[in-house]
Amino acid sequence: MEERNEDLERIPGWLEHELADKPAAHASLARPFLHWFLLRRARQRAAMRRHPASADRDLRRRVSVALDFLAWTDQRGLALADLAQEHIDDWIAGATSQRRYLIRYFELVTRS
Repeated sequence: MEERNEDLERIPGWLEHELADKPAAHASLARPFLHWFLLRRARQRAAMRRHPASADRDLRRRVSVALDFLAWTDQRGLALADLAQEHIDDWIAGATSQRRYLIRYFELVTRS
């Protein structure tokens, strides 16, 4: 039986708390992003080697940045399907270097 990483397993509960005041459309994107992309990858890495203590913090940051990006698109009346490179460039221009780095996975998932 695989060892359970309690830090990672607490992340879904944290997400539900974060989504409590978010639009349903954001939740419908954030949940699969967390469960099927971020957590799946984190669990695979944890199964192969000892998982660093900051892994759960990193996942939370990635989801928080994705939720901030979704809020930014809402404020501008933009649907994800209508985003052009210029919109993403505008968001990136106003973001810190860490946020620019963290959003890349969400962009990959939403564009596929």
